[in-house]
Amino acid sequence: MGGCLLKLPAYTLFAVIFFLLITTLSFAQEVLLDSVAAFVDDTAITYSEFEKKYDETSSAPAIKASALNKKDVINTMINRVLLKKMALAMKLTGKDDDDLISQFIEIKIRSYVIIREEEIERFCKEHNVKAESDDERKEVEKYLTEAEINKRLKTLIEELRAKAYIKVYIEK
Repeated sequence: MGGCLLKLPAYTLFAVIFFLLITTLSFAQEVLLDSVAAFVDDTAITYSEFEKKYDETSSAPAIKASALNKKDVINTMINRVLLKKMALAMKLTGKDDDDLISQFIEIKIRSYVIIREEEIERFCKEHNVKAESDDERKEVEKYLTEAEINKRLKTLIEELRAKAYIKVYIEK
């Protein structure tokens, strides 16, 4: 019973194999659900994800449609993939990607930023700002802290991008 297929004539065996191939191929039709807008190492950013982010960004009241650039949107998405990858490598968890990236920035960047009193005074002198009360000085310190975080974050992203394989399929 184990070798009954082999006892069939060659044309019958061919017909059975042909039938199996045809029925299998008809069920295994390849359907393109989405295409790739960019690759970041082993992570794909799909066109549907890109278009959704582009639409969200272009509908933001602070963004003028003429100032919106597709390359800027895809680069922001690439940067987020890189930062998320770093956060996951640190075993961080969050309720969503924004939370995860925020935690990473808090631990890896913000915690190392220290603004000294001399820097506040220098800023006030250079920009003719009178920070006489504690609240005013805290505002200047907050501004300087955010500027330093952004500077360090930009440097980190440049380093991550230099080490990553990135391929973008979006045109301007």
